Amino acid sequence: MFQFEGIPETEVRVPIEHVLDGDGVGVIRQIENRLSSIPDRISKAQLELQEHQRSLEDAQRSLTTPFKHTEQLGAARGALAAVDAQLAIPRHFPNPPPPLTDPNTPPIQRPALTRPDRATLAQAGTDDRTEENLWN
Repeated sequence: MFQFEGIPETEVRVPIEHVLDGDGVGVIRQIENRLSSIPDRISKAQLELQEHQRSLEDAQRSLTTPFKHTEQLGAARGALAAVDAQLAIPRHFPNPPPPLTDPNTPPIQRPALTRPDRATLAQAGTDDRTEENLWN
C-alpha cells in the first residue's frame, strides 16, 4: 500500500505481484490518478468545511434564541401538577389496598375457538347449510 504522507484518502493498494512483475505501469498509473484527484478532494473538503461551519453558526444562534413555546410549556406543566395532586395517595393510607384476587390463583384457561369442519357440521345435522352461511 502506498500513501502520500499527510494527505488523507490517497492510499493506493497494489498487490505485491503487480509491483514485482512487469514494468509497473499499472502502479504508476494508479499513483498518477491519485495525485491528479488531490485538487478535487481539496475542493470537496473545503465545501464540507464551509457547510459544517454554517451548521455550527446555526446551532450557536439557536442556543441564544428563547424557546418559542415557553408559555404553552408552563401551562402544560401546571396542568400536569394539578393531575398529579389529584392522583396522589393521601397520607392516612400508608399501605396500598389488598389485591382483589389472590395472587396465587392461576389464571382461567379459556379454550380456543375454532371453526367446525364439514364432518362436524354433517354430524350436527346442518349439512344442508354451507359453512359460510353459518358464520355470516
